Amino acid sequence: MKELNYMNKRIAAGRRGKIGGHNFERAFAKKYNLSEESIEGGGRTKVDIRLPSYNLSLKNPLKSHTQVALISPQSWLKTFNVTENFKAFIFLFFGLPNMNTIRKICCKHGINFSNLDYEQEIKRQRLLASSLPEKLRVAGLNWFNGNPENVFDALFVSGINQTDSVDILGWAWIKNEVNSVKFYKLNLIREDFIRGSHWSVSSTNSTLWCNMGGEKILHLQMKGSGKPKYISWGYHGMMFHMYNTLLKEKYELTENIAG
Repeated sequence: MKELNYMNKRIAAGRRGKIGGHNFERAFAKKYNLSEESIEGGGRTKVDIRLPSYNLSLKNPLKSHTQVALISPQSWLKTFNVTENFKAFIFLFFGLPNMNTIRKICCKHGINFSNLDYEQEIKRQRLLASSLPEKLRVAGLNWFNGNPENVFDALFVSGINQTDSVDILGWAWIKNEVNSVKFYKLNLIREDFIRGSHWSVSSTNSTLWCNMGGEKILHLQMKGSGKPKYISWGYHGMMFHMYNTLLKEKYELTENIAG
């Protein structure tokens, strides 16, 4: 019963979040004298607002970070050219709906299934980085560190299997305050990301951290929620969160956002 109540609360919170997001987009459009048609409500694009000269992704975070992408492991693996060790890293670190498949991958890579932690791994149908052989951890980190262009574009610009791309990121520095939104050129951020981003395993072994210039700018985790729990791809999704430390004054758009 507790689990059901928890899931119902999560679902309700998700609905409130979507409604709140659309309300903020409408308030933004009103401030900049944009039509209702400028608001993009489709799920096949990363664009939130279509401006005369730009496509805008609009973030209205409650904290210093917010979700920027939720992608299934299969979609990620189908999109990019990866090694078998990287596939194993993704399937074990983010988990699988089928426990038998996890057992088979563990057996293939010499992982003793009986040594896994029940609460953090077996119950959640995923493995912590500390339980993976070094060759799989290295394969995972090497891919993310060796493909910064693909990672950045998937998270911020074009997504995966999306219809078009984003030019500008808008960030509300005060929740629900349209006047607090500042705008950042993604092409400028992309250049620095390609040169200076670095992924590592967190101290908890349950997430990956991305740092740039000595600051954490992203974290990547298994979503860890969703219905049905444990046995859905949504639960095992790759959830990326961005921190406002990525947003520097040098990336700001100086011209009028509405043209």
